[in-house]
Amino acid sequence: MCTKVTIAASYPYPFPMRNRQELTVIDLEPCPGWCAYSDSHVADDDAAERGHQGSFATVTLTLEAPDITWTADHKVAGVEPAVVGLVMVQDQREAEPRILMSHNEQTGLYLTPAEAAQLSEILADFARHGGAYVESTR
Repeated sequence: MCTKVTIAASYPYPFPMRNRQELTVIDLEPCPGWCAYSDSHVADDDAAERGHQGSFATVTLTLEAPDITWTADHKVAGVEPAVVGLVMVQDQREAEPRILMSHNEQTGLYLTPAEAAQLSEILADFARHGGAYVESTR
């Protein structure tokens, strides 16, 4: 069962909601199926007050420069490949989850599920055409 409640806020809601004056709370049921931390929620928690986070996913980027760490005497201490990190989060009282896409653990873009679906379709289309182009040039 889903319950929808609208709460008027007397202050601007912080980023990424961009100063909306009302918050919509939906899904007052327990954790969504994608929450990787459902075991950490207590049964008597108010469901609207729960934050949720999915599992992390990463993609190693072979064309991006790696992250190099240096010692004080200017020697290479470590080399880590560049990565895109992805995680789905939903903070307390947010109407829907959002996907955080980061580059080398730096805060990046927040996407709605609809935006992430649109982006995945575009990337898949680019990959299909890029793969066909590579095949035809061999």
